[in-house]
Amino acid sequence: MPYVPSEERRQHFIDAARRIIQEEGLAKATTRRIADAAGAPLGSLHYCFRNKEELFEAVSQRFGDEGLAIAASNITPGMGAVKAAGEILRTLARWISETQNAQVGEFEFLSWAMRSEQNKEIPRRVYTRWVNGLRDIMQAASTGTDGDLDLDLLARAMLALTDGFNLQDRLLSESRITDNMEAIIAGLTAAIDHGAYRRSV
Repeated sequence: MPYVPSEERRQHFIDAARRIIQEEGLAKATTRRIADAAGAPLGSLHYCFRNKEELFEAVSQRFGDEGLAIAASNITPGMGAVKAAGEILRTLARWISETQNAQVGEFEFLSWAMRSEQNKEIPRRVYTRWVNGLRDIMQAASTGTDGDLDLDLLARAMLALTDGFNLQDRLLSESRITDNMEAIIAGLTAAIDHGAYRRSV
């Protein structure tokens, strides 16, 4: 078997685990299945990752990084945090509608981790990364009139909206998030215009 650098091998395992989780569910993603799908010895998986939980978190982190990159893709400096918030929601809605199996896999992983005493910090890390990421994207787009906006609170609200509509679509076997999000963007923008999400000065 040819030599594969450990970082490259690590990415192969993440890719393989992600495919299995998306296509067959978390329960089917055993270390042996993942190693076989990656075309690598089982021992090398345990060399790259301390345990299966660490590998699953790496899959989730990769997915989150992709989502945040997509959220930032149409954001430009100086466009304003409110306009950026709307564009982020619109872009994330499209991404969610195009990655439905991956979304189910992510929900499944985070639900599993929350039920495990030893892994309960994983969902906290994942969600904190999203909150901070969305906040930073809006901060980069901010102008002088955005100084009193509570971007952390706004980021949390945006995640609640996207996750809520995401889960609703999954439970109802629908794909309405992109249409629903336009109404949400209008409502959120109006709320901000009326003083919501702004700190008192």
